[in-house]
Amino acid sequence: MKDPPSVTVWAHRDAIIAQLEAEIERIGDDATALSVEAQAARIAELRAAILQAQRHEEAIIERLEAEGVQVRRSCSDPVILLGIEPSCQ
Repeated sequence: MKDPPSVTVWAHRDAIIAQLEAEIERIGDDATALSVEAQAARIAELRAAILQAQRHEEAIIERLEAEGVQVRRSCSDPVILLGIEPSCQ
């Protein structure tokens, strides 16, 4: 057997899920949970931060390539690679 932990998880999937759900319920605190609106705002903020970081990365790669350094891109998002500004998000 190449991966005993994976087989164990597969064999006990339902029990593991039940224990995880019980732990989430035990430590969850609805009093401090974000509202739906706050969640949406936070997600939008994080997406904007990711986009900014990806654009910064692409700018660095372009500078390196201009200096003759070969760089392997990890991003394949045309919005980033082509510098597209979406009209709505």
